[in-house]
Amino acid sequence: MYNLGILNGNICDGFNIYKSNVFIKNGKIDCISDRIFESDKIIDAENKFVTPGFVDPHVHFGLKLGKYTSADDFYSGSKAALSGGVTTVIDFLEPASTIDELHRNFETRRDFANDSMIDFAFHSCIGGSPAFSAEECIEHSVKIGCPSIKIFTTYSDSNRMTEDGFLNSMLRQSKKNGVVILSHSENDSIIREIAKNYKKPVYSDLSDLRPSISEIEAVMRVSLFSILNDGQLYIVHVSSGESIEMVQKILKKHKNVKIESCPQYFYFTKNLVKSKKGYLYTYCPPARSARESEILAYELKNGNIDSIGTDHCPFMKSEKIENKDDYLKMPNGIPSLGLTFSLINTLNRNMIQSVRLMSVNPAKIFGLYPEKGTLLPGTDADITIIDDEKQFIVGNAPGNCDYSPYEGIDVNGKVEKTIIHGKIAYENDKIFVKKGEGKFIHRNPIVWG
Repeated sequence: MYNLGILNGNICDGFNIYKSNVFIKNGKIDCISDRIFESDKIIDAENKFVTPGFVDPHVHFGLKLGKYTSADDFYSGSKAALSGGVTTVIDFLEPASTIDELHRNFETRRDFANDSMIDFAFHSCIGGSPAFSAEECIEHSVKIGCPSIKIFTTYSDSNRMTEDGFLNSMLRQSKKNGVVILSHSENDSIIREIAKNYKKPVYSDLSDLRPSISEIEAVMRVSLFSILNDGQLYIVHVSSGESIEMVQKILKKHKNVKIESCPQYFYFTKNLVKSKKGYLYTYCPPARSARESEILAYELKNGNIDSIGTDHCPFMKSEKIENKDDYLKMPNGIPSLGLTFSLINTLNRNMIQSVRLMSVNPAKIFGLYPEKGTLLPGTDADITIIDDEKQFIVGNAPGNCDYSPYEGIDVNGKVEKTIIHGKIAYENDKIFVKKGEGKFIHRNPIVWG
């Protein structure tokens, strides 16, 4: 007797689509079969897609920026995630400059995540001018189960920028020690030089303050470091198609640079940021030109983007409005969780590719595979059921944020049910799991093939 049977679905594992039945026992996928076995509960998935649960490798729950804190914690963020078929997220530790601080940040964030309804992991994060060596940072990140480490090539003004020499050392040691280096890639010097021309920038100046060239140069530079060191580099939230065009020229024979982008860079352009309500579209890197967005979509469809994260970091409308005339005080970030699949599916209409971008690839890149990102027997029964024909207009954000930048957009494809560890967690806009049911995933060292 099985606990749950999902019948007649179009199974999409990121490589193939075929009609079959999925049977679950004790929180694990037990078998996929054309036969029908007796089960305690049956879901009829006729004309629906059955996919591995989605993995969002880039969220910021409860992120503190000055006097502001991002609107979603692990509980409300879990709700938003479930509504979009996301069953695992990877959040970030606060930036650390000492080993003791790294361990404290881990314990603090681990406690903060106790309310999560979905499984979660963490990326370590480096603060500027670290007192530890690259070797120590890698060793201790692996020890706490966070074998992925984020650095910034900008934000020297808030002491978050990592110098090139340290980054080079990190990448040189990354593969042999089983860690992935994440890079927020913008050229700090270019941004600081441009900022000298603004006495008091406002929200509409954002795309000019942080222009495309600052990202393109930094993406090229960190990619070169990774290639020459045979490192493992993951470039977060790439905003410009031109960045990918450029980096592809040096990546022909190299598999050690992975590219992430986010829904906002396909849907919003810098003209929107300059509009009357552009303060609601403030995030970094900022929105780019329509041409760069079109190139980005082209690169997505042609397989030159490896994963989709959200960079989910929502702030309330009032917090945006009160700083619209003083951008330097603006809390950057928007809500996207809960909508990612629908937005990407509308863009490319390719279910196999969407499942790779949102499930298979992030799970493999960050050491969650095969427990996550697959429909293999013996793995976690984290499953998303999708009505690919469902059309709807985006309304409010599904988490705590009081607005959605995507409101009013027509999208195709809706998550109908989300299953975690073999239990229905989301169905018909209702949540059926409790606080604290999510588990921390202690990841082992990662070595890309």
